[in-house]
Amino acid sequence: MNSNHKMLLREFSIGAAVMAAVALSAPALTTRASIPTNQNVSTLNSSTKVQSGHYTEDNSEDNYQFDWSLSDDGTLTLSNASFVFGGNNSPINSHISNQLPADVVSAVKKIVLTGSPVASGNIQYLFCHFANVENIDVHNLNVSGVTSMQALFCENQKLDSVNISSWDTSNVSNMATMFWEDPITTITGLNDLKTGQVTDMHELFATSNSADNSKVTQLAQSFINTADVHSVKNFEGLFDNSNMINLDISSWHMDAATDTSNMFGDYQIALQSPLVSYTGSKMTTLTLGPDDKFVPVSEPTAVVAPTFNPFGSTQTYVPVSLPSGTTINMPVDKSGNWEAVGSGTVTNPQGATWTSADFDTKYAPTATPRPAKETYVWKHTAPKLNINLKSPVTLKQGAKFDADSYFVSLTDAGENAISAPITSLKDAEALGMTISGADKVNTKVPGTYNVTFKLGSQSATLKVTIPGSSSNGGNSSNSSSSTTPASTAPSTNNSWNPTTPNQPNGNTGLPNYAAVKGDAVYATKAIYMYSSPNFTKHNRIAKYTKKTRATRPMFVVTGYDKSNGGALRYKVRDVNKGSKTYGKSGYVTANNKYVGGAYYQTMPKNKKLTVIAKHGINSYRSASLTGKSKHYKKGARLHVKKLVKHNLTTRYQLTNGHYVTGNKKFVIQGNY
Repeated sequence: MNSNHKMLLREFSIGAAVMAAVALSAPALTTRASIPTNQNVSTLNSSTKVQSGHYTEDNSEDNYQFDWSLSDDGTLTLSNASFVFGGNNSPINSHISNQLPADVVSAVKKIVLTGSPVASGNIQYLFCHFANVENIDVHNLNVSGVTSMQALFCENQKLDSVNISSWDTSNVSNMATMFWEDPITTITGLNDLKTGQVTDMHELFATSNSADNSKVTQLAQSFINTADVHSVKNFEGLFDNSNMINLDISSWHMDAATDTSNMFGDYQIALQSPLVSYTGSKMTTLTLGPDDKFVPVSEPTAVVAPTFNPFGSTQTYVPVSLPSGTTINMPVDKSGNWEAVGSGTVTNPQGATWTSADFDTKYAPTATPRPAKETYVWKHTAPKLNINLKSPVTLKQGAKFDADSYFVSLTDAGENAISAPITSLKDAEALGMTISGADKVNTKVPGTYNVTFKLGSQSATLKVTIPGSSSNGGNSSNSSSSTTPASTAPSTNNSWNPTTPNQPNGNTGLPNYAAVKGDAVYATKAIYMYSSPNFTKHNRIAKYTKKTRATRPMFVVTGYDKSNGGALRYKVRDVNKGSKTYGKSGYVTANNKYVGGAYYQTMPKNKKLTVIAKHGINSYRSASLTGKSKHYKKGARLHVKKLVKHNLTTRYQLTNGHYVTGNKKFVIQGNY
């Protein structure tokens, strides 16, 4: 959005608010000159809040009408609607602002169209500027005759989801600023929009600052994957100043591009205001193809250099997604450059350094040839992470050896690069961790072997011992310093790889009380978490004291192992949010005297539950616990009619058909 357009939007927002405030200061609800006399508003008396009305406008520029009603839950329903619209104002918002007190207008949380509404021509700003609207469902609006959707949903600063499924946008030429300044994460039907005739997409997703970076990134990427942009001329600021982390436009054919200024950039504003907060672009990873073209006009570049908050704070890292979905903060080297991934990875790039100017030059329309498909990332350095291993290990002669299985985790070394340990080997390898010496381990030859795990300046050594009369079976390398203390050997039952039983399984030897992988369990007594299935004081990594039922520490089972003595252990991940141990992974006892299932598997004998959670619980219309219906305080007694399994958890269905959790930390069977 150019500076004049941005100022226009802000002036319009302020102007609308001022006009509404002036109107509301009148002693009674009145009809202003801009509201036609044939409108009919339902009221009970002069002091009653207006809950419904009808609006008709017919002049040389605009022709539209609709009935509206506002329910107690904040749902604004529009019926008998048709819109032929050419002005710079939203007839819905301005009309209702005229007729309702400000607190009622601000209560609109959802907009729904019913019946068979029709729109044509220019419908810009139609559903914009609702301060608290969270959901807009206009899937049934016939837009086949619409030519401009500019700013259609803009500046709804709490808008999370829109349903535009079934829309036929084949005649639309302007989608500029359509979702500008919306923290939106879900647009149903976005992938089905026909964009072959669109020539203007400037700032379509600009300032989309959802708190959930990954969701808004996925939203934009889903649009990119299906959008036809061969006719688009104006790409200016398309993803400007958004919370999107990484995008791939390598499939686009930008044949008609005439302006790509700040397409992925961040505009700098020399104005500080308590009402407006602009943060730097978070676009740190970008994939381009040979048919992408950059033509900056009003700004110096399409792909800005790594920049920082214009109001003074400094971003010192690049948030990069790992294969598992975990985000890691890679320290920026402050050069202001990008780097091609080349033969490396996003977290460990091996390509050439690029300046912002390089993108404009090498992806210019006249550039021949333009680069092949390539991914670029803010130039950064590797974070310092400690490597934790199950070491040392002793194996029987002839046993199988897989170095990967002795990797435990990467943990932060004081740079705040990660908030929880990285336990995925694929993530570690994506960061550039290498393993050397594993091919020299020969379990048929007795001796001690060193296998080195290395990541940047950090390394750790896995010591593998094969007992026997020979003094050494071939030491692979000199010992490196480990970043984690040595622990006792893990299970010698290396071929023991249990399945995920619901019932006793003689092949694995698991007892019938063993939790399924993915199950939630909690500690009923004091326990420790260990780095190895062989429990010693030296490999304790966390202590969990005995807690009351509602505050017991909870874990998710990710696997199984056995101690050297054959005792079953759960491999778990700590899921106690807000605790210092949150995210830790390790081993805990599987003894059901100390650890039990966190979810009920049976019905209460008297078909009653008591709420024990400190802050109570909610009931929901769905077993997936969506569609909140009611809140129950601690001590409330609930009548249930059946137990329902949902994935690896359970729910209780109440006698009214709604659902509550079956988690033992929140409810207890019977009258309590």
